[in-house]
Amino acid sequence: MLAISSDRPLGENDLNLIRELKRYTPRILILLTKVDLLSADQQIEIIQFVKSALQREFHQEFPVYPFSTRKNTEGWKNQMTEEVFCKLTANREEEFIKILEHKIQSLGMGCLGYLEIALKTSMQADAEREKLRKMILDEKVNFEVIQQEFSMIVRENAAETKF
Repeated sequence: MLAISSDRPLGENDLNLIRELKRYTPRILILLTKVDLLSADQQIEIIQFVKSALQREFHQEFPVYPFSTRKNTEGWKNQMTEEVFCKLTANREEEFIKILEHKIQSLGMGCLGYLEIALKTSMQADAEREKLRKMILDEKVNFEVIQQEFSMIVRENAAETKF
């Protein structure tokens, strides 16, 4: 459950937090706070805005529940209890399994990401090692060619030089 203020809904920090939370939980509920500052029409408009913005951003639906600590708090609490907490407790085992499966999948994806990085790094190191080996072999061949050329120059000059 993520609390987002209705006076500044869905800032970049909210979206980043939701991205991070999605890694750890299969279901996120949005608690839209400070709805007492809005008229009934504004509440509906903000709830629709939040739902559609989250749908566009994450390609999934997020339940949005209005809440206020100043007005009708008991009513909001009762709504949350009926629509969220009672359903969670009634399907506790099923919800637990969903969360566990999500965490295992997230862990697997994280491990896969690290393995891909390690493989890429290893392949780069192998390629660089091979490149260095070729350079060394080329230098060795160049050294032998230069040594042969020096030997020929020495022989030619030795024949022309008088002792």
